[in-house]
Amino acid sequence: MIKENAKMVSVRLVAVGIIVSCCASVGAGMDRGVAPDGIALKTKCPKLLFNPSELELLRDKVNTPALKEYYGEVIKEARGYCTKGSASYVDQAAVDALMPDTLSNKGAHGSVRAFAKWMEAIGFAYQLTGDSFYSDHGIDLLMKTIEQYPVEHSAMSAVFPGGRGDMMRGLAIGYDWLSPAMTNGQKEKFVKVAAGYVELLIKNGQDPNVWWYKFHNFNGVAGGAAGLLALAVNDVCPEKSARWVAECTEIVERWLSHGFDDEGAYLEGISYTGYGLSNALLFIDALKRNQIKDLYAHPHLKKLVNYYVMSLLPGEGVCDALNDSHYVGPGNVPLLLSKVYGDGLNKWLWNVAGTSVPLYRILWSNDVEPVSPAAEEVSLGQLFPDRGLCIWRTGWDPSDVMFSMEAGVFRSVTHDQADEGQFTLYGKGQRWAIDSGYANNREEKGKASTHAHNCVLVDGKGQAFAGAALGNDGMIVEFRDHESFGYALSDCTKGYWVNSAGDRGVDVEFAYRHAIFVKPRDSMPAYAIVLDDLEMRDGASHRFSWQMFTPLNMGIAFRRNTATVRPGVASGGAYAVCPEDSPARGGSVLSFKLEKAGDYLIWARIRGKNEASNSFKVGIDSQPNFDWHFKPSASWTWIRIHVGKEVFKPELDDGAHRLGISVRETEAEIDKVFITSDLDCLPMAEPADTARGIFLEVEGGRITLPMVVKKETAPAVKMQMHFFASEKIELQRKGVVFPEDKKLHHQKISCECTATNPRFVSVLFPVDEGDALPEVKFADRGTFGVLTVKWDGQTDQVKWRYGKLEQPEIRIGTPGLGGL
Repeated sequence: MIKENAKMVSVRLVAVGIIVSCCASVGAGMDRGVAPDGIALKTKCPKLLFNPSELELLRDKVNTPALKEYYGEVIKEARGYCTKGSASYVDQAAVDALMPDTLSNKGAHGSVRAFAKWMEAIGFAYQLTGDSFYSDHGIDLLMKTIEQYPVEHSAMSAVFPGGRGDMMRGLAIGYDWLSPAMTNGQKEKFVKVAAGYVELLIKNGQDPNVWWYKFHNFNGVAGGAAGLLALAVNDVCPEKSARWVAECTEIVERWLSHGFDDEGAYLEGISYTGYGLSNALLFIDALKRNQIKDLYAHPHLKKLVNYYVMSLLPGEGVCDALNDSHYVGPGNVPLLLSKVYGDGLNKWLWNVAGTSVPLYRILWSNDVEPVSPAAEEVSLGQLFPDRGLCIWRTGWDPSDVMFSMEAGVFRSVTHDQADEGQFTLYGKGQRWAIDSGYANNREEKGKASTHAHNCVLVDGKGQAFAGAALGNDGMIVEFRDHESFGYALSDCTKGYWVNSAGDRGVDVEFAYRHAIFVKPRDSMPAYAIVLDDLEMRDGASHRFSWQMFTPLNMGIAFRRNTATVRPGVASGGAYAVCPEDSPARGGSVLSFKLEKAGDYLIWARIRGKNEASNSFKVGIDSQPNFDWHFKPSASWTWIRIHVGKEVFKPELDDGAHRLGISVRETEAEIDKVFITSDLDCLPMAEPADTARGIFLEVEGGRITLPMVVKKETAPAVKMQMHFFASEKIELQRKGVVFPEDKKLHHQKISCECTATNPRFVSVLFPVDEGDALPEVKFADRGTFGVLTVKWDGQTDQVKWRYGKLEQPEIRIGTPGLGGL
């Protein structure tokens, strides 16, 4: 079948290969040598992301008001890369700096991609201007790179396929856009190096015994890029190119078929969806443009928009972070797909959550009218079966609510975490129950472990470890989406037992989690119910800990078996900041007194929206001021003050001291400071932590202009939580520090009890302040339990049979319902 495809593709590609360049910049005196396979060389205009017939239209397009600014940015980038002495100038030394002999997997992400970025900007500028200023420098950079870094070089042969994929993307687009100005001698040299890259990728990508075969994002990143490179060099070696393109097409198509489920969900989460598609979609687009094969017709790709739209947080431009993902949006994917499919839902998604570099905004801009999910009648409850993910929502506005749970089968070294049964809850403009996000490592209690997820620990242990090529299994065994509620049942038993390497976790008899999403009606809001049924094989009592993670800015108050979670604002309702239009100076001087001498840590509660508002100057007593940079954060976050990469840990005498926090960047906001000699103390539970340190309100210090004090009012929303279990429970709030970076990330609510089976019941109500809350009761009847939620005039009731892998009896909104 592969040979037949290769033959078919070869015929088409040879036909494409006879197109003569229409670029005015190509001279008649170009060398007309012979390619290594004996096929006469043919000069061609680009064929990957646009073709010769589109060039004039593209030149007109970039001068329209909507795109002129983006085109200006591309030209500015390209000119900087090509201008010797400019701050952004790139040459062989810049390439060498990207790719040392010991290039690590992590380093390849940020380095080799830069090479592709250079080639894209320089090549695009040349194609649209015909200016040899760009082609001369671009070709020089391209040729020196392939001479210095063939695939046999240790920097590329040792690096992971994703890094080679990004290199091949840069080589492919650089060649496609600069080749009209290259000599045939240069082309011959280029093709020899390109062949090494492509053939190594095909050798690995077509081998079922290679670990990333079929499911992993490398099939898209590297397979797609190899396909681009194979197609790019068709003008030199059409027969070899045809064979390579057929092989790469098969790799990418197999990935679309197996890496995505029938409803469009990718098995590795949102971050790796975009990463895998970044190069694959460029190849898919080139295949269609050259009339080779239309992979856009693949049903999984057509349904991808449903996965993105259902995963989008209400009122935000990012998607849920389940399964080893950051909170990120869909990138430029929906812009391209809206253009290809003429699809309004993809265009709506792009307008709401899309991001892209200027070049692709230009290439993929379109006039498709956006269509909202409501207008498209997107289902408000959906199961993505092969991914093992279920999502319900009331809509996409900030006031809407979204509830999700996942439990899926691990597939062949894909990204995974020990989080079978993990749930998240968002709504009313807030993130209530969150995912800890990306963590591809094997830290015992790190972000990839059960210790970092909304799951249950047993005697301080979680599910069998997953992460960094390991995984475990769970399953959504039942899913329902009724008019008044949604229901899903996850079987997490195998996840606790063992992982893909045979490592043991916790010896449970069974571990079932029931998730119920009660939909809003009349004046009653949407809410969520989570029921956990875990029993140990030894039949003995154990310490069970139910966990839910929430952002650091949330305030948490406990009362009996309830917790009230409210969005936190600046302590005391005020904070200090230097406004954007002010000169970067001014500050606050805080006076404090220490009872004893010693080494001290200084924490600060800060907020900074971007890289231009994430630093202060800090000084203590007569010591020189230093610059303190912190990671941007959209919400209030406690961070230890650092000097460079080292934690600031001054040695202070007893007695009076002064701490100065002064402005370095405008719009950096600071609320409060915590000073402690207890190096393990987290500033989480004032006033309990007052005995372990000193809290200082920054606005209470001596303020000098232009730093000013601003007031802040909390959003009028909250989440009320009710907890029940088979034995007496203890509720706790804990700060969360993960071993991989030792930073205070977020906080968790922990509900603990000692039992043979805890039978945790948790009910979560995100509501507006002032809304009437229901009466919530739970009755344990021995073999089953009854949860009753009484609203004004209506009763919701759940009858839960213990130890059963079946849906409870659920009755919603029944007037005067009695006990079951």
